Amino acid sequence: MNSKYIFLFLPLLLSMKVSFKFKDWTHESYKKIPQNEVEYSKNSLLIKSKESASPLIHIFKKPIIVKQIKVKGRVKVIVPPKKFSSEDAIFQIGLITKGTNKLNFWQKMIAPSWLKELDEKLKFGIGDVCFLGVDHFGDRAKRQDSAGGIKISYATITKTNKLGEFTLDTNNFCTSGEVAAVWLRVDSDNTKSHYHVEISEIDLK
Repeated sequence: MNSKYIFLFLPLLLSMKVSFKFKDWTHESYKKIPQNEVEYSKNSLLIKSKESASPLIHIFKKPIIVKQIKVKGRVKVIVPPKKFSSEDAIFQIGLITKGTNKLNFWQKMIAPSWLKELDEKLKFGIGDVCFLGVDHFGDRAKRQDSAGGIKISYATITKTNKLGEFTLDTNNFCTSGEVAAVWLRVDSDNTKSHYHVEISEIDLK
C-alpha cells in the first residue's frame, strides 16, 4: 500500500487512555453531602463512597471527538443499599460536550458547584451531558434531567458480574460534536450504602 494512504486509516486506530493522576482531575462537592474519598495511582482510580457523593471531572486540554467508550472496573460492596433510589449510581461515566451554554448572573447564584466550575473552565460553553452507567443493584432505568439549561441524560449500558467486575464498552450514541470533559459519578448518599469502585481503564476512541 502506498504510504500516503496509511494516514487515512490512522484516526480509526488511535485511542486515548485517560490519566489517573491526581493533577488531571477536579474533585467537586455537593452542598450538604459528604464527599467521596478518592485514591489516585498510576494504573487505577479508587473511589470510596460511604453515604456520600461528589463529581470527579477530567477536562481535556482541548475538546475531542469520541466515537467509542471503554471502561473497566470492579465494585466492592461494603454496605448494600437500605432503599432504592434512581438518584444514586454505583458507577457512571459522563460525557460533557462542548457547547454554547454559559451561566448568567442569576444562574450562577443558584447553580451547583460542579456546574459553576465547568462554566468557569470551559470558556466556550457547555453542551449536553450524557451518563453511561453500570447496573449492580438492578437499577436500569433511563431518565433525563437538566441544570442551568443543560440537558443531562442517563442510560445503563452493562452490569457487573458475580465478582463485581464490569466492562462498559459501547459506541457513543448519545452525544454529537466534541467532548470537552468526562465525569465519573459514584453516589451512595440517598441509599445510605457504602461501596468501593476501582477503575483500571478508561479508553476513548
